[in-house]
Amino acid sequence: MADISKRKLYGKHELLADFECSNFREAAQYRAEHFPDVALFTYTDQDTGERTVVMPREFQEQYEALSVCLFENGCVGKHLAVMGDNSYQFMLLIQSALCSRNTAVPLDKSLDTDTLGMLLQKSDSSVLFYGRNYGEKAAALKEKLGIEVYELEELGKLVSEGQKLIEAGKTDCLSQEIDNDAPSVIMFTSGTTGNHKGVMLSQRNIVSAAIMDNRQCKFFYDGLLVLPLHHAYGLTCAVMIYMMFGKTVHINQNMRHMFRDLQAESPEGLVCVPLHHEVFYNAVWKGIRSAGREEEIRAKIEENRRHPELTDAKKREMFRDVLGVLGSRMKALSSGGAPLNMEIYNGLRDLGIEIYQGYGITECSPIVSCNFEGGVRTESVGRVLEGMEIRIDDPDKDKVGEICLKGPNVMLGYYKDEEATREVLQDGWFHTGDIGYIDEDNYIYLSGRKKNLIILANGENVVPEELEAKIVLCRAVKEVVVFEKNKRITAQIFADEEYPAGKEGKSPEDIIRGHIVKVNQSLPNFKQIGAVEFRRTPFVRNSGGKILRNSVE
Repeated sequence: MADISKRKLYGKHELLADFECSNFREAAQYRAEHFPDVALFTYTDQDTGERTVVMPREFQEQYEALSVCLFENGCVGKHLAVMGDNSYQFMLLIQSALCSRNTAVPLDKSLDTDTLGMLLQKSDSSVLFYGRNYGEKAAALKEKLGIEVYELEELGKLVSEGQKLIEAGKTDCLSQEIDNDAPSVIMFTSGTTGNHKGVMLSQRNIVSAAIMDNRQCKFFYDGLLVLPLHHAYGLTCAVMIYMMFGKTVHINQNMRHMFRDLQAESPEGLVCVPLHHEVFYNAVWKGIRSAGREEEIRAKIEENRRHPELTDAKKREMFRDVLGVLGSRMKALSSGGAPLNMEIYNGLRDLGIEIYQGYGITECSPIVSCNFEGGVRTESVGRVLEGMEIRIDDPDKDKVGEICLKGPNVMLGYYKDEEATREVLQDGWFHTGDIGYIDEDNYIYLSGRKKNLIILANGENVVPEELEAKIVLCRAVKEVVVFEKNKRITAQIFADEEYPAGKEGKSPEDIIRGHIVKVNQSLPNFKQIGAVEFRRTPFVRNSGGKILRNSVE
């Protein structure tokens, strides 16, 4: 277990009003100058268990050397793809690619070879860096496409070559001016329909998003990287913010080792998705039940609910022993990517772990809004970041419509897809495709996705996510997708077969059907669920944890 007793910790750090940083090179320089003694990255090798600490200056020296190596070997203006598990080398490659005037193309390593090949061709990638565990895929892609491939774990050799080049005076790369507004990262998003689009983000897009998010959310915690680096959410919110604002991020290289890393590194906070909340919550209660303390802990929680003045810190101290599976310092989770499960949300808050829900979309690098300490509105996905403009397009009588945005974090467009770009970027406004409304304090309330709308024959619109949120309140429901089938609103459900039967011995399916009857009683006729289907397997999800709606059987 790592010794964190001597780790230098920072509390709230107010940025200067004139803080300016527009690219990855400036971000790394800012970190090295202002927080030189605070570790930037730490990671534990999956095979040897050896723990490595990377300081800001060390990271700066290594990425500069790798940048020079790439530059001097003619790798300039190219699209460099990277796929693999989260690793220090993955982040080093992205930083170096951007600082040597190349474009980084992070790819989802879980995709099949045919899809990866299609994305490599679609992005015009000429080089692929891959993690050791994905050598077979890389070899197949090399044979199929004739693409150059390099193992991420071998980057140390290229760094050494770059250091020799610098010693020989080959430093032109380091003095090259970076175009802050040029396409620098292409991130493919499939959303939930499988339509892959290459979102072009500039360095200014990503850095601006990190600055705006941190100024509002003030998520000043050492963290553990559990989000994939091929997502903007992971790159911006779980790495760049830490890099720029003086915190340490431990890189979890494999989810199998997540709890090991949580206990060894004891992060104060995590940037994650609701699926992580469920895993954490279940792990805590598994420990409680194994210790035969369920009745005792539930009694404490019930007592605490009668004392709303009880602070989160006092709750965490009260439940310190049962929270140990999450480390010794866990305070809060920053959440995005999917709606909160309110049962788990409230359950973690009962234990003193706060969850700050936010809203983002890859095309906005990705953060748009967030809740924050002292500014939490449970039903909202947070207040729009200062520096962004928002409007509701084509609002209905309840002021609900499509959310449209402007800001320095909005993408440049979709790579080689002018038609799709024109559809969403109109008169300087980005049309998100998300439906919702904003209140007088600029907090956003989401209803669903415009493309998922069910338009009935009578002209009424039904938002399936609204119905799904009501159905999933039944604890016997694990997953649900609402859609139109044979002119009826249909709910397809994956039930929790382990959910305990009621007093009358009802099956989970019977319990769910009874719940839907009650849901329908609360709805106008045109919104009522007309058919229920049960599936034997979970819905397919993308790597961000979202259900792929086209996986409905």
